[in-house]
Amino acid sequence: MRRIAAAAAALVPLLVLSGCGLQFSLGFGIGSDGRFEGSEITVPVLYASGKKGVLASQRITAASADGGGLSVDITENDVSGVDPVTQSATWTAVTAATLLTGARPDTAYTFGFDTRLATPAAGAVTAVGVLALYYGTEVQSGVALSGAVTPFGAIRPVSGLAEQVAAAVDAGGIDTILVPAGQRTVRNAQGETVDLDQLAATGGMTVTEVADVAGAYAVMTGEELPEAAFPTPPPSPSPLATVDGDPAPDDPLGVAAGDVIETASSALDAAADPAVADAARDALERASALRSDGVAGAAFAAATTAADRVALAVAPQISPDEAGADPARVRDAAAALLDDLDRRSPETLDDLDAVLRAATAATEAFALARYAEDMSADPADDDSDSVATTAVALARSALRTAEALGDLPAGGGGR
Repeated sequence: MRRIAAAAAALVPLLVLSGCGLQFSLGFGIGSDGRFEGSEITVPVLYASGKKGVLASQRITAASADGGGLSVDITENDVSGVDPVTQSATWTAVTAATLLTGARPDTAYTFGFDTRLATPAAGAVTAVGVLALYYGTEVQSGVALSGAVTPFGAIRPVSGLAEQVAAAVDAGGIDTILVPAGQRTVRNAQGETVDLDQLAATGGMTVTEVADVAGAYAVMTGEELPEAAFPTPPPSPSPLATVDGDPAPDDPLGVAAGDVIETASSALDAAADPAVADAARDALERASALRSDGVAGAAFAAATTAADRVALAVAPQISPDEAGADPARVRDAAAALLDDLDRRSPETLDDLDAVLRAATAATEAFALARYAEDMSADPADDDSDSVATTAVALARSALRTAEALGDLPAGGGGR
């Protein structure tokens, strides 16, 4: 996977430099020389594939690249290749860990999965694993984490948590499952509302919500991150919505979820495969149901997942010429949005959360667009055209999500 690493390598220094200038940046540069204390660590990975949850594992190594630049290798025991969503999540995790620690940029990372992943749900645990390597701590047995991660350390919602918790119950060996804040109550693949803590209790486990990698790191390692690495942001002027209280009807995150659902629904008309289109349509209906229930965070997570399914459904209709030309537009738009976010000054935790979510989506759009450009310009094999069109479709989806979040008003999560 060196070719993927080379294509994405230019992105991370850009993010690191951009993060240094962000007015809400978290601070970093804690290590004495920026080198890693440990060399290898293994972390559990929870994710959902369709209607089935899976408990897998990931082996992470980090070593000096001796001035050769930042690189990421992703390996797996599967011949079907690494999904672009997993690639993007892994690079975002490396970016988050780099920003929080000040790790040296000439570091060679290797991420080995024992299964094929097509999900952002491993992003948060990947970031925690890299942090544990850097600080020389151990990940405690019996603790699992599912959640996406932003470049600045916030953990954002993911779909399929009910199936993931059920998989952990079936597999055994887990005592505590960490999930994104606001997602203790979710809908399963059948559309039923599930209290994850009650589900986990059937296997003698507990579920704990975490909002950022600092909280996840503390639970998974038993150690606190240095305050200088992750200072506490200012509180919001009013309590944040929780699973025990419905958000206001005009909750900005719910509005953003509605925008994503509407745009994805319109795009679905171009899908040619009825089976794939039906699966995407079901995902959109679940997201709409969550929004109607007033669960804004879960609704937005489901909406972004549904939008990606729509993107995969319409990808075959993207021509090779379009796949070669459109990534530059997406990349430029994502970069412009990141510049705009850089100029904002969030005053509350609500505002900060929305800006971080938008930055994450824009980062994913940028990374996927760069990957599509690379595959179109220098095909590696006969499947390169298909890979490029898939990456373009996912990049467009991520950009639309970022733009919906970027338009949120201040006071509820935006400018």
